[in-house]
Amino acid sequence: MLNTIQLFKEMDRFFHQMDSGSALDFSPSAVVNEEEDSYKITVSLPGVKSEDIHVELDKGVLVISGERKSDSADSARDILTERPVGIFEKRFKPAMPVNTESISAKYQDGILEIKLDKAEEAKPRKIEVK
Repeated sequence: MLNTIQLFKEMDRFFHQMDSGSALDFSPSAVVNEEEDSYKITVSLPGVKSEDIHVELDKGVLVISGERKSDSADSARDILTERPVGIFEKRFKPAMPVNTESISAKYQDGILEIKLDKAEEAKPRKIEVK
């Protein structure tokens, strides 16, 4: 149980975070791996429904966007929430051209995996010396 001083400290911390915009903003973490013939992007999106995730390639930039919604009922009043919610967007520009026809995305257990195959002209190739 919080005593009065702890309660005021916790409320002060909460309102400070609200002012700074960091208490409820959701910014998913991502890892980008480059393999010889492809890129793999893994984005951690726990609590986000697949229908709330959008992936598109726009002028060579991969855009991942969506929304993590609150679990609270409309009539519920949150006393404390440490689970960030909100609209998010991540942008990735691959270093090499990618094959736009073979991009794949799968979402399972809160993890989004996107695979972008490099375009043939971007892949390394051996040149025979005569």
